[in-house]
Amino acid sequence: WDSIFSAFYKSVVAAVAARPAHLRARDEALPDNWFHEPWYHVYVQYTGTSGPTEQADFDNLIAMIPYFLELGFRNLCLLPHYESPMGDGGYDISEYSARKDLGGPEACARFMNAASQAGIRVATDAVFNHTSTEHRWFQAALTGQEKYIAYYVQRNGREKIEEWDRDG
Repeated sequence: WDSIFSAFYKSVVAAVAARPAHLRARDEALPDNWFHEPWYHVYVQYTGTSGPTEQADFDNLIAMIPYFLELGFRNLCLLPHYESPMGDGGYDISEYSARKDLGGPEACARFMNAASQAGIRVATDAVFNHTSTEHRWFQAALTGQEKYIAYYVQRNGREKIEEWDRDG
């Protein structure tokens, strides 16, 4: 845990230091209580379509920016939008990149740029402790690779607290 957290923290520090000057300036100008402003939580695939049978994507979300601003939202939280077999609402991540059916990483980058230009701050639901059985780490654990086995809590038939064993 210490080595994983340390590596993650170092990566975050490096990413913050590498951010463009305009984003660093924006962050420095924020009031201390900026996070008290309302947050709008968004599933990309459900936001900005004309009906319940359509799937949205990052371009639909870009088109929604004026609406979010009109409502007074300056903070958006993107719920899971990573590649996933969708067995758990997108929380079962098979690859940590923006889903291809939502436009992929390029469309995600377009959205992030458009949101930033509009003065909207975007956070993401960082579900790094969730992987699907299709994720390469899980597949490596199944082959017996100790490094990846250590990434997971093995149940071996034991019941979780307040849950039923579901044979899987």
